[in-house]
Amino acid sequence: MQIKDLCQKMDTEGMPPLSVSDLDPMNGRVATQFADVIDECNPILRKWEYAEFKGTKTQPFEYGHGFYFYAYQFGCYLCFDSYEWFVRDNHTPIWLRIFDKEWNESEKINHALSIFDSINSYDEEYGIVLKAGMDKTQIINCIVSKTKKVLENLNSRLLNE
Repeated sequence: MQIKDLCQKMDTEGMPPLSVSDLDPMNGRVATQFADVIDECNPILRKWEYAEFKGTKTQPFEYGHGFYFYAYQFGCYLCFDSYEWFVRDNHTPIWLRIFDKEWNESEKINHALSIFDSINSYDEEYGIVLKAGMDKTQIINCIVSKTKKVLENLNSRLLNE
């Protein structure tokens, strides 16, 4: 059990020696482009009748970049997260974090999110899976569409409880 825990810790926290592919500038370019894609989702979601941005902000963090907003009765954070990208089983760089209106974790939200899509849900986080071959416009449309769909589903599910 201790060896298993150590191996898991090394997989998520250890840094192996750099390879040539690790130093490829395309890695940085892709990360920058994901941050740009998140920024381009912001004005689209601002036009959505159920989104509210008053008192929220765009904010980078240690492993990525994203923005806060409200939708229905939820506090939301849509972001590019390089850490979640490699530690979660669905291996996606785009994440929607969903909280109650006061920005607290909610078991009801977590449960409803798991019912909606247990494969891509991790507590209050939902991984928006992208597909190889998508261009920038398709990626943006996918992120916005899935964000709306997840929040609409949670809203209708939690209103009926």
